[in-house]
Amino acid sequence: HYSEIALKGKNKRFFEEKLKENILRKIKGRIEKKENRFILYTRQKEEKVKQNLLKVFGIAYFAKVFEVKRDIEEIKKVTEKNFNKNAKTFVVKAKRSDKTFELNSLEIEKEVGSYLEKKFKKKVDFENPEFVVYVEILRDCALVYFEKIKGLGGLPVGTSGKALVLFSGGIDSPVASLLAMKRGCKVDLLHFHIFENIEDLKKTKIFKLAKHISSFQGKTKLYLVNCPLGSCNKKIRNTLQIFRRSMLRIAEKIAEENGYDLIVTGESLGQVASQTINNLKVIEEARKTKIPIIRPLISYDKQEIVELAKKFGTFEISTQAYIDCCTNLAKNPLLYPKLSEIKREEKLIGINERIEESLKSLKVVVFEDK
Repeated sequence: HYSEIALKGKNKRFFEEKLKENILRKIKGRIEKKENRFILYTRQKEEKVKQNLLKVFGIAYFAKVFEVKRDIEEIKKVTEKNFNKNAKTFVVKAKRSDKTFELNSLEIEKEVGSYLEKKFKKKVDFENPEFVVYVEILRDCALVYFEKIKGLGGLPVGTSGKALVLFSGGIDSPVASLLAMKRGCKVDLLHFHIFENIEDLKKTKIFKLAKHISSFQGKTKLYLVNCPLGSCNKKIRNTLQIFRRSMLRIAEKIAEENGYDLIVTGESLGQVASQTINNLKVIEEARKTKIPIIRPLISYDKQEIVELAKKFGTFEISTQAYIDCCTNLAKNPLLYPKLSEIKREEKLIGINERIEESLKSLKVVVFEDK
């Protein structure tokens, strides 16, 4: 079953086709649509199919189904054959999408439930059953399944435009990337680094994370740019704020030249000193374009972000050792920076020239989901 796509009205077909495309990118097979459901026919191994579907945004839930005739005796047969004999209790949950079927939902549940109760001498438990039998009656068939697996939900990747993510490789920015995907964005990543040799960077968690993120959407670009303050030896107070302002200006330049619709950051309001309202204001002041900035994590606390990182499988990679630009530049950023002082220090260190020099170092690495 797909998620909120069902609410898209006249645009629903566009979202359905994108979801179908994304599923078939992960799994070899064919898909038929049956009454707001996708039926995937594949010969791939069940566990592999399950793991791949768990990386497709737009799916509300999925199940391994048995497709049978619209006949109550056929339904009984398949439930008997696949019944969990180790379970002490069970329940039947039926849904009759096609009202022309001779039995209503409650009657289907009673008919199949009574049959299984007598056959296996098991108790029916409506509150906390150990085994659940699901029956759905469609126009041309019945579907029987025994486990509903929750999907990622959201919208299919590719339905909401292209986003460029400011990607540090910590816990937050990979989660922000995936939440942007959940709202339908196709994301690429922009990382600022202090390495002289890209080959050394390839051995770090940055490449591992980019590869992992590509498994949720396919082709993913990783833009690599040298830190614009990497060689700065002048004594300034607002190092981190100036660095973040230059990051934003570089991101805007790359986004504008490559057709990105959004810029995404992993900022969470007040989580660290550099993400207070005062700091966000002075950072945003550096903007030169009207490309929207979204912050998917803005209202999340750290524990909530960690839980999402674990869910998405990025946490273990994100916590690997790595020296990023922010850590390297400033240990104690100012809580109440002054914009006039920041601009004076930017002029002192020649920030415009540094940004141009950083852009010359730009390299792009492409990751494919294989």
